Amino acid sequence: MQSGPDGRIYINTTNSNNVLHYIDQPNKKGEACKVVQHGFQMPFIQYFGIPHFPHYRLGPLDGSPCDTLSLDNHPVAKYRCHQDTSDYLTVEFTDLSTYAPTAWAWDFGDGSTSQDTSPVHTFPGGGTYEVCLTVSNPYSSDTFCKVLQLGPSATEGRPVPQVEVSVFPNPAQSFTNVRLGGDYLPRNARLTLYAATGHLVHSQHVTAGWGVVPLEGLASGIYFWEVRDEGRLMESGKLVRVE
Repeated sequence: MQSGPDGRIYINTTNSNNVLHYIDQPNKKGEACKVVQHGFQMPFIQYFGIPHFPHYRLGPLDGSPCDTLSLDNHPVAKYRCHQDTSDYLTVEFTDLSTYAPTAWAWDFGDGSTSQDTSPVHTFPGGGTYEVCLTVSNPYSSDTFCKVLQLGPSATEGRPVPQVEVSVFPNPAQSFTNVRLGGDYLPRNARLTLYAATGHLVHSQHVTAGWGVVPLEGLASGIYFWEVRDEGRLMESGKLVRVE
């Protein structure tokens, strides 16, 4: 197992494989921790190991015999968010702050606030919201903000975050990944694949984050993909299927 920079714990297998499992919410008990098998598809085979992420953000242990430099932990705020697959307006926020914060203050940009470490919040409707997290401890405080757009319609006069869509590996064999990143949380996004002749060969619902697109049964060749949310074209490109 390996702790990742996104707060998840990634798990390898005991043989060579191209998948990783992960624990999405490792600080929650029981099934609430959300263990996802085969949750991360890699474009290569990993042999008896796991890609490593050194933990550079531990900070000093204030007051310990090892704290010979007398440094203080000044917190740094950061978070990630996960959209509910059944209600696009409900978002789970996961705190990723470092350097020993002791207090959390959330402002969701819709008049609501929270002091929970990792709250779940339902927004009143689609649009753009600036969500800010302020963390503090006895030494200092820090604020981290992101502008989230929920659904294809943006509130007039507010900035619209850039939509980031990537499909990889490409060329691909039995599968490829689709990643919907940035700060856009879709209402009802779909990925579609078209053959070079123009006819539809595959369509599936996609959400913010990672998704796997199966390619078994498709002939080798060039395909065209596009991702749309409620008719709004988010991104398009070519995909090469190889044996």
